[in-house]
Amino acid sequence: MSGGGRPEPAVSHRIWWQLVVFGAVSVAAVYAGIRFDEEMSRYLPEGSVLASTFNAKPSGYSALYEVARRAGLRCRRWELPYRRLKEARGLLVVAAPDESPQAFEIDELLSWVEAGNKLVYLDGFSSTYGRAILHKLRLDAHEMKPVSDEEVDTDGSRPEFAHAPALYVTTDARLDGGTTLVADAFGALFTSVKHGKGEVVVGSVPDLGANRHLVTSPDKPSHWSNFQFLVNLISTADGDILFDEKCHGHLQSRNVFIYLGRGPFGLVFLQALAILAAAIAGSCQRFGSVQAVPVTRQISALEFVSGLANAFRRARAADLAWEILNHAFRARLCKALGVSPQGGNEKLVDSWARATGRPGTELAELLSRSEAALAAGHLEESELVRLVQACDKISQQSRELLASGRGWRP
Repeated sequence: MSGGGRPEPAVSHRIWWQLVVFGAVSVAAVYAGIRFDEEMSRYLPEGSVLASTFNAKPSGYSALYEVARRAGLRCRRWELPYRRLKEARGLLVVAAPDESPQAFEIDELLSWVEAGNKLVYLDGFSSTYGRAILHKLRLDAHEMKPVSDEEVDTDGSRPEFAHAPALYVTTDARLDGGTTLVADAFGALFTSVKHGKGEVVVGSVPDLGANRHLVTSPDKPSHWSNFQFLVNLISTADGDILFDEKCHGHLQSRNVFIYLGRGPFGLVFLQALAILAAAIAGSCQRFGSVQAVPVTRQISALEFVSGLANAFRRARAADLAWEILNHAFRARLCKALGVSPQGGNEKLVDSWARATGRPGTELAELLSRSEAALAAGHLEESELVRLVQACDKISQQSRELLASGRGWRP
């Protein structure tokens, strides 16, 4: 503190205030983006069909789920494996599954129905594999004339069709077998089958309860009777009404990161992690204060060579050092030229001249000085340096020959 003024806030306090501000901006940005996507989805067509109660777009079933809840029905979404159905009792709605259930899943579904529950299964049955559940129920489906939002009259005497005198259907499949509930001129659209103590209602109209039927326009009125029929149908359940979301890829997970990663909160959570990582990196205290690491010993090829050179220098063994270097130099040069190391100097110089296109006087001089130095028995350090420099120059040229392959001439 200086001059009697107020003390400046601690750095850590400023960081926390920044984190709070960034978090607020992140939350606002995420929810603003979600609202923008919702508004844009009203004008842009859907990229894919998803008959899920989580989908608020035209192909979704979120409106039916909300209507059923407001009608006082006990509704919830089913996001568990079908083997867990034995823990529940009531009615399961499967609408336009993304993938047809496997054989063992069909057995689990029908076993649950057989125990006294009810299943409403809506699908287009466009593939043979998708009709496996029909075959289990001794039903079948066949393709007939496709219709789009065709008005089909219903049997008003049945309780399922109370306040629903007609349905508006879009399909190209008809059903065979069972007790027909709804049919047009080309065949049954809804049929009922008793299975054990329970019942299965199968419909070949997968989008009967899609949100698009609530859209009202001058040339396309809303089809409230579709929702009335489905609400009447599921209200007969003796227990809970389960909307299957497993068939649309939604499964409950016990992994906290997967749970936190879902929905708008997941986006906020990821942005909060990014902000926290940036704050920690900016404080430069990721693992505590910076400390110097003491270096006790260094070992490298350069240090080994320097140490060996010092050892030769102290022993005054320049002649021995040159004998080792000369032997290695001659071996590499013979390998580059493709000649035998046992050959004489004349042959080596002649091969060098033919391979490089240069006169071999420089190499001949080096070889002559090398033999003279070895014969003298004592070599001064200055002469050793000059020999090594000349040796390095020719070694560089020999490496270029070895890389290009010109030294391997027949």
